[in-house]
Amino acid sequence: MFKKMSDRDYFALDALNNSTLSDINRSVRFMEYRKNNKTEPTASMQIGSLVHCLLLNPEDFDDLFIIMPKINKRTKEGKEEHQNLLDQAEEKQLALVEQSQVDQALEIAASVRSNRIAAQLLDDLQYAEVVGLFQIDEIECKAKFDGITSTQLIVDVKTTQDASPEAFAKSVATFGYHRQDAFYCKAYEAVTGEKPSAFVFICVENKAPYSTAVYVLDDEAKELGQKEIGALVKKYQEYKSGLYIQDYSSKIETLTLPAWYLRSKQDD
Repeated sequence: MFKKMSDRDYFALDALNNSTLSDINRSVRFMEYRKNNKTEPTASMQIGSLVHCLLLNPEDFDDLFIIMPKINKRTKEGKEEHQNLLDQAEEKQLALVEQSQVDQALEIAASVRSNRIAAQLLDDLQYAEVVGLFQIDEIECKAKFDGITSTQLIVDVKTTQDASPEAFAKSVATFGYHRQDAFYCKAYEAVTGEKPSAFVFICVENKAPYSTAVYVLDDEAKELGQKEIGALVKKYQEYKSGLYIQDYSSKIETLTLPAWYLRSKQDD
């Protein structure tokens, strides 16, 4: 069944996840670089982590974050205090955040809760922040779910710049959220033996007024996600077998302007 697991233990698991497949979708070289080089979270990523915690597992806040007090880093004492906090955060694997970030995340979480459908989904969670271990074509895989309701809905919380239908549809294509839908549905079915009722995105903007929307993908997007997952898993298998995979192309390629740009010029 599903397991509770810290992010540290989850990332230490030697198994394929959706993020790795997204990296492979760009290039194998990019995937290798990301695997071997730690990247510092951006301010937006920290806000996203705070919002996830406040909505899904607020009781774990003190086990995940340290709030940075106001420190005068121009003084010797202030510099020492700041370094002590950095050392403490690293030792305990905690994220160091500003009080202003926490305040912003609290406002975002409150906005999500003000959305009736989002609130109902969150109140009906049977599992929150749980891990599913499974296989695809004999490849060990892992997935960490934001939440699963009592009615077998997979719930995923996304912070985004623009939660409007048009903008978030672009985000789905850009960040491969349709592949995430496919991957997590595979994970759920492998773990439970049943298909999920649906995969639901709770989307909230990370800038005031923090508008919230709830979406599911249509069948065409889901089918494309499944197809892309299959192709990327095959590419991963080839990589694991030692087969050299070209980054992009070994030839000089001819580029075409994106369809959206061409359409915009047709309207001029």
